[in-house]
Amino acid sequence: MWHTTDHTSDDAWRTEWRDLVLWGKRVAERFAAAQKQRFFLQQQRERLASQGPFGKGRVLLAASRTGAPVGGIRLPLVAPRLPSPRRWLESVNGPARRSLAARFFSGDLDLAAYSGNWDLTRRFVPSRACAYCFRTISGPPFVEDEWHLLLICPLYERIRRRIPFQAAGILVEGHPLQGEGCTPCNLAALIRAILADPRRDSIVDFLCEAIRLRRQYRQGL
Repeated sequence: MWHTTDHTSDDAWRTEWRDLVLWGKRVAERFAAAQKQRFFLQQQRERLASQGPFGKGRVLLAASRTGAPVGGIRLPLVAPRLPSPRRWLESVNGPARRSLAARFFSGDLDLAAYSGNWDLTRRFVPSRACAYCFRTISGPPFVEDEWHLLLICPLYERIRRRIPFQAAGILVEGHPLQGEGCTPCNLAALIRAILADPRRDSIVDFLCEAIRLRRQYRQGL
């Protein structure tokens, strides 16, 4: 601690105070950079990798597996060949549309795969099952995840022509329906197709309309 009275003039203590403040800022910036690197390269990657099959971060993890940079998370020996989700989002027009696309990448679209069917109180629908397919299609319930929403569910068949790819074209393993939820390999293929396609507005247009139709259908149950 020091006092202004210890200095011979105002300029002297002001200069020393300015130097002290600048030193503190440099120390804080170095500490923040070290913490950011440790969080993104260690903690966040470990957290995403340790999540269950329907963890909310699995879309970002799938993006990292395709080689897209995700906040410093990149699997070893995979060169970044695709734009990062952040750059992809920056090219989407409109704050509401950009927010919806961000919710897609962060697993916050409130799909049944992540949040169950908590909002359906008058009708029974199994946890993680697509409510529309459960009530209209006989057989085991389909998990409502990104693959089911974008490529499979008949509720969105009319607007699916906006999507520039189909399930059969990007399928890696298993059956295109992926009834129990898409596998990590198929999810990575889906995210790769989304990040690689330059017609990004078509994907966002589909998501906007699909979420609206989904909300309308569930309100009527």
